[in-house]
Amino acid sequence: MSKQIKFIPKEKLSKKVQKELNNQQRGSWGICNPVTKKIESKKRYNRKKVQKGDDFRFEPFIFA
Repeated sequence: MSKQIKFIPKEKLSKKVQKELNNQQRGSWGICNPVTKKIESKKRYNRKKVQKGDDFRFEPFIFA
């Protein structure tokens, strides 16, 4: 006699079993990164970026 497997809907399974099934179905993205990246506008002011006038560093000279 062969054992018959009874079909149980996913919603009726326990949360633990649902999680295991979901993890089995998920695959790897590999080297592809699915996160979308936003390109910053060149026209917008960015206070973190070094501005044109701030290129040189002022250091006081001591004349003896």
